[in-house]
Amino acid sequence: WWLAENIQETENNIRKLNLFSEVKVKQEISSKGPEFRNLVIELREAQPGSFEIGPGFRSDLGLRSFARVSYSNFFGKNWIGSMGLEGNRRVNEEYRFIEYKADAAVIEPRFFGSHFLYSAGISTSKQRFPPDFNASSTRFSTGFEHKYFNDLVTAKLYYKIEHIRQFDVFINGLYSDIDNQKLLIGSLNPSLTYDTRDNPFTTTRGQVSTIGLEYAAPAFSGETVEDSTSTGYYKFNGGIHVYIPVTKDIVWSNVFSGGYERSNIVNRPIPLIKLFRLGGYASIRGYTEDSINVDAISVRGTLTLLNFRTQFDLPFVGDLKFAPFFDAGNLFVDKLRNNPFFRAGAGAG
Repeated sequence: WWLAENIQETENNIRKLNLFSEVKVKQEISSKGPEFRNLVIELREAQPGSFEIGPGFRSDLGLRSFARVSYSNFFGKNWIGSMGLEGNRRVNEEYRFIEYKADAAVIEPRFFGSHFLYSAGISTSKQRFPPDFNASSTRFSTGFEHKYFNDLVTAKLYYKIEHIRQFDVFINGLYSDIDNQKLLIGSLNPSLTYDTRDNPFTTTRGQVSTIGLEYAAPAFSGETVEDSTSTGYYKFNGGIHVYIPVTKDIVWSNVFSGGYERSNIVNRPIPLIKLFRLGGYASIRGYTEDSINVDAISVRGTLTLLNFRTQFDLPFVGDLKFAPFFDAGNLFVDKLRNNPFFRAGAGAG
């Protein structure tokens, strides 16, 4: 047991609790004799509470600010609680109102002494989806997570219920009666993540792969198919992000992601707010946020998403990087057919 790797594993497991700012595990010779050892663990408790606040600016969202407060050791049981608020005020022609999101969550990392993490959260938001519609929503979610294979694989299963109001919906300048509506959507959301990155914040090698499903059905929200606003669909998301070290200071980053969703109720379209959207820094740079969409089409069948991104992270000044990139992708309704097949953007940042 006194092998160095076992001592290191013990130290790593204690650090994963996120309760201590310093952890030292070492062995000492025992007074019982040379064949015995004493294990000495030195700990320094971390500050359990935190408060964050900050301003910002983004060219599409405008002026931004956020605040978050959290506490990570309620009742000395490592229970975590957090509350957050963020808002933005657009400074372009897309401004209609102050957008916001408020959320609160509780996390029990070892549910009833098991290795399952349990969490529950509630949030409310009001958001623009330019140029076609706005939405306000209130969401509650609860579920479990578990890690496998030395924490390389994370499995999640969550239940989510959302009250959504789509309003001021104008498609191609015309008011859309069918899309200005209130919805109650209940869904089950399983997912798997496989992560081999050397560091989740400053990654230089490895990969992270995800696959998830959002399965919505009227029964999950206490409705029936006959209800005029009941919603049913399934929505797959998946992707892989690979980091390849070219040299000590240069990393080649490649992302391929895809999605597929289908309406499960005959002649009932998938709600606008649940349709795939592309454009912006997280999908196809060079296009404004969510500007590649199919809002003008009532999707009663299937919608497919394909997205590829590649970039080189080059050293610039200090920790700053210079990153030339190329992105491509598109959305496909019912069939994998478009003209052009892909939209693309290239540049550097």
